[in-house]
Amino acid sequence: MSSANRPRRSCLYMPGANARALEKAKSLAADVVILDLEDAVAPDTKRDARAVAAQAIRSGFGGGKQVALRINAADTEWHHGDLDLLDGLPVDYVVLPKVNDGAAIDALNGRIAVPLIPMIETAAAIYAARKIAAMEPVAAMLA
Repeated sequence: MSSANRPRRSCLYMPGANARALEKAKSLAADVVILDLEDAVAPDTKRDARAVAAQAIRSGFGGGKQVALRINAADTEWHHGDLDLLDGLPVDYVVLPKVNDGAAIDALNGRIAVPLIPMIETAAAIYAARKIAAMEPVAAMLA
């Protein structure tokens, strides 16, 4: 079944820096596991979290679940490093936080090769939600 047609009824957020929690994710029932490099990771551990998350993803920890990586927002110092991490990383989706308009998606400019799930977190984003939803490569949206 293609990722576009698989159900996404439940999403489990896991901190990308916590190897023990990522190991536990194998046994938990969820349609999608989202490894969080943003809010669930302290600023001084973000670089280490990338390595932990990448190792878990490459090891196939999802156990048949879809896997998403929640990267840091475009206006942070960690964003470009997160985009570099995605090169060749076998994820089903990229979750992009704090998307207020289409500019954040346009700025990716082909840097991701998988479907995108923008996070709608502000009133401005709600106002722009229809435009955001119609953009490529948006597959779903989180609020």
